[in-house]
This record gives sequence, structure tokens and C-alpha cells, in this order.
Amino acid sequence: MTDNMEPTGFNMDADTLAPSELRVVLVCDVVESVRWMEQDEDNAVTRWQAFTQHVRSTIVPAHGGSVVKSTGDGMMIEFPTARGAVQAAAAMHGQAAVDNAKHAALEENGASNINEVQAHQLQLRTGIHETQARRDAHDLYGHGVNLAARISTLAGPGETIVSAPVRDRLTDSLDGDIEDMGECYLKHVSEPQRVYRVGMTSAEPILRPQREYAELLQPTIAVIPFEARSNLPEHFAIGELIADGVIAQLSQSGSLKVISRLSSTAFRERDFSACQVSTYLNATYILSGAYVVIDQRMLINFELTLGKTQEVVLAHRFTSVVADLFEPKSEICLTVAGLSHTAIFERESKRIELQPLPSLQGYSVLLGGINAMHQSSQRQFQTSKQILDYLNDRYPRSAQTKAWLAKWHVFSSVRGFSLDRKLEAGAALEHTRRALDIDSRCSLALSMEAFVYTHLIGDMEAAESRLQQALQINPNESMAWLFKSVVSSMQEATERAVSESEYASMLSPIDPLAYFYDSIAASAALSAGYFQKAITTSERSLRKNGQHSPTVRVLITAQVESGDIEAARKTLPKLLALQPDLTVTSYLKAGGSQNKTRIQCARALRIVGLAES
Repeated sequence: MTDNMEPTGFNMDADTLAPSELRVVLVCDVVESVRWMEQDEDNAVTRWQAFTQHVRSTIVPAHGGSVVKSTGDGMMIEFPTARGAVQAAAAMHGQAAVDNAKHAALEENGASNINEVQAHQLQLRTGIHETQARRDAHDLYGHGVNLAARISTLAGPGETIVSAPVRDRLTDSLDGDIEDMGECYLKHVSEPQRVYRVGMTSAEPILRPQREYAELLQPTIAVIPFEARSNLPEHFAIGELIADGVIAQLSQSGSLKVISRLSSTAFRERDFSACQVSTYLNATYILSGAYVVIDQRMLINFELTLGKTQEVVLAHRFTSVVADLFEPKSEICLTVAGLSHTAIFERESKRIELQPLPSLQGYSVLLGGINAMHQSSQRQFQTSKQILDYLNDRYPRSAQTKAWLAKWHVFSSVRGFSLDRKLEAGAALEHTRRALDIDSRCSLALSMEAFVYTHLIGDMEAAESRLQQALQINPNESMAWLFKSVVSSMQEATERAVSESEYASMLSPIDPLAYFYDSIAASAALSAGYFQKAITTSERSLRKNGQHSPTVRVLITAQVESGDIEAARKTLPKLLALQPDLTVTSYLKAGGSQNKTRIQCARALRIVGLAES
């Protein structure tokens, strides 16, 4: 039987031979077609015609393919992508199954036995290969085309076999269940060929095991490479560059877990919902976007979506230039990463105000507790303790929670909420020691222990020892570098303090506690005599969190030292609004009265008119 229908989706004069191009060739035929035709030729011809018509009109166009030719028991089809060819093959096997079910029901009553019904089954075997080939209106030409036909002979009924180049374009479990068949010898092919069997996956993603509770203290984000809104090949790589840069920025945050791009890139330009991607990758948030390039300028749109509910947490668009992606500190990547990180932190922190703690994920509780700890009011500060205590009970093996509890006790004394420094120091050290019993390599716990020795005990040697340990374990622990800056300031190594604070900020450029990093940096600049830099950095910190009283004190001191007494006096009411009972005496009692920076600040507070006691 010859199908006289013209190939679909391909227009060319009959004798015109197109240049050689990379093509994905699918070859299929009917298993035991001779016997199938012999047993009931009219029925077989009718069914095959109906099947090929469905393939031409529905399956091939849906996957961007073009029918090269159709014979009495087979078809050759080309596709622009390996994924499209494999999806089309799966659809063809599925249509054959539908046809078989329909005709089995019609034949059951007339058949003498089940074997007769099975003999009338329409079953395909399919081979797919990616190769350079030339084409005219009638056929494809080239060694690789013959190889595709040979590969199809390795398939069993209802199977699809693909070559190594095709397999390299696929993602296991997303494009099918891929099984390595090893190297196989093919008729009239001198070298063995590595081939793979591709089976259909279920319609729904396979559910991955849920993480252990002890591992749920960080939300997970998957960054899908952004899509190009054009067909120009040179624009395609831009989406990968954006994803690489954003992942690099997000990975520096201690409050997030980031899925590797090797995993997330498989979902680029796939028709998967955020919920499906979230299920496959076990990710809490999905970050995706698209871009248009016009004369080296880009319009970028991106969305941050909560995977489980598909709630859009953030949607944003902005313009930039392509060249920015090649800068060490790409503004494009910093913008996308920074806005996304802030949106996650704010959303998770906000949830503790709206839902009871037992109903929340551990990371919502932790981020909410950290956020409340850094607010100005004593009520919020006490709330953070309750939240962290709850989390500590729920996750007793979490070193991270205990490290943050240690910081809470330091803050309780430094901010003047507790006047018993010895009590707070003991409680803080108890938490860090328990954290290190659980995980001796917890750099955050070691950093917090150094924070205790610096601010509450005044043992700079012990503080330095802990920070050295933390940085040996994790040279990129930004908190360790930040507290190292504090120690250097107290030791009057002021230039070193400035560089250490800047390095800490560089390691965590999108940290939700960026204001705290800026506050320490401002203090370091003040100690080094860089008063204008201290003013600028303090003001930047206060724009992020205007309720952090230590930063306001640094600003007042820097303003006084720079000679702008009037500006300092205008700043004082902001400090008193945050600490109405503050006096010079109470300020000195709250910390080391012999500390140079504290003495300097006390002098400035007297100058602007703060009450002595």
C-alpha cells in the first residue's frame, strides 16, 4: 500500500534538494505487518489509513514535525527537536493503543479465541536519530537516515529506541523513562551504536520523599533559565546567563537552599506548571521569566511563584543591556535575586502573624523569628524569643536554631532590655555549645559564640579563636567576617575592620539582614575616621530598617565628628523615639564602657543634648 498524500509542513519543488541540516528523524513501522495484512487486508488498510491521517493532522503538527513519507506499513517523519520526536512517538503508540481497544471490542464476539484478537493488534516499533541530512519533496537522504531505520529494528512492539545524540537531548523522567541498552550492532553498520529505550512516564510527576523535619529550616528555590521571546539562536544563551548569575547570588544567602541549574535547566521552555516543577525538584519557590532583546537592550519579565499553590509572590519587569550580564556584579542578576530574596523573606516572616505556629513550615517560623529579633520594639523582640523557643522544641537537633537563640541573648543585653550581662552571656554560650555538640562544624554557631565573647564577655582572644575556626570550616561564612570586623574595631585595627565589613557584605549581597551588615560597616568606618562614609552607610542601613537604634547612634556620632552638630541634633529625636528612656549612663552600662567607639558615641550624645542619667 502506498500513501499518496503529500508530506505535511514542507514546501519544496520536487527536484530541489535542500542543503544538509541537522534533523531529528523518526522511523516507525508496523510489527509483523505482513501477517497483519494477510489475515484481514481490508480492515488493516482502513485502520492504517485512519491512523496515518490522525498522525498527519494531529500528532505531527502538535510537535512541530513534518511527514517525509508514508508507506504501506511505516512512516518517516522529521522534527526540529529530539524532545518533540520522542513526544510524538509516545502519542503515536498511544493512538495505536486507542485503535486496538476500539477494534478489540468489535471483534471479541466474532473471534474464536483471544489469540485471534491479539493478531489484529496495530503495534508500532519506532527508532529516532539526530543526524545531518538533505531533503527534497519526496525523501530524506544521508547515512544517518538509514541509521534511524536500522535503530527502529531494535524496538519491540510498542517501544521507542533512540540513538546517543537523541538521548543527550532528553531528561530522564521528564521526557520518558530512559534505559541504557548499551552498544548494539546493526545490519550494514560497521561500528556498534549506543542506543536507549524510552518508555512513557506517568501523566503525574513522581512524588519525591519529603525532606526530614530537621532539614526544613530553609525554603528551597529553583531558578528556571529565562525564555527568549525570539527565535534567534544567539539570544537563547542569555536565559542561561541570567539563571547562572541569579543562582550565584542566591547561593550566597544562608537563608535559602538553591537547586542546581543542572537540574532546573531541564524545565526551560517546557509546558509544566509551577506545581509540577515544584514536585519534581522538591522546591518551595519557582523563579522563572522571559526576555526580549532589541538592539542590545533587554526587556525582562520575571515571576516568583509558590510552587505548591501556584501563588505569584512577586512579578516584576525592567530593562537593561545585554552587556551587563558579562559584568562581575551584574545589575540584572542582582535585581532579580535581590527582589526575589526579599519577597521570600517578607512572605515567610509575615505568615507568623497570620497563622498559628504549628501550621507553619519550619523555615517560616525561623525567618519570622529572625525578623522579629531585629525589630525595634521590645514586644517584637520578646515575640522572637517565643518563636525561636518553639522552633528549638520542634527541631531539637537543629544547630541553626540554637545559634540564633544565642544571638538573641546578646541582643537582649546590648539593646538594654536586660541589665544582667553575665546571665545573658551564660544563656547564649549554653545555646552555642549545644549547637556545636550537634554539629561541630556549624560555622554560624561558632560565629555567634564569637559574638558573645566580643559583646558580653570582652574576651577578644576567645572571639578571634572562634572566628578562625568558623572561617577554616567555611571561608564564605559572612557572619564570621562581619563579627571579625567588630573584633578588629575593638582592637583598634580600624583599616582591617573596614575591609572585613566590606568583604562580609560582598559575600551576602542580598541578605535579608543587609541593614545589619551596613550598620556594622558604618561602625567600622566611624572607628577608622571615615566619618562621611559612616554617615552614608548608616543612612543606607536606616533606609532598610529605620528602627535599629545602634545605627542611629553611629549616625549621630559620625555627624558630630564630621562637624555637623545641627544634623546630629536633628537625628537625636529619632533615637529617643526608639529608646525613650535612654541616657548616657544607661548607654554606657549596656556595653563595655572602656570601648573606644562606645566612649566616642557617649561623647557625641552629650554634645547633642542627651540626658546624662
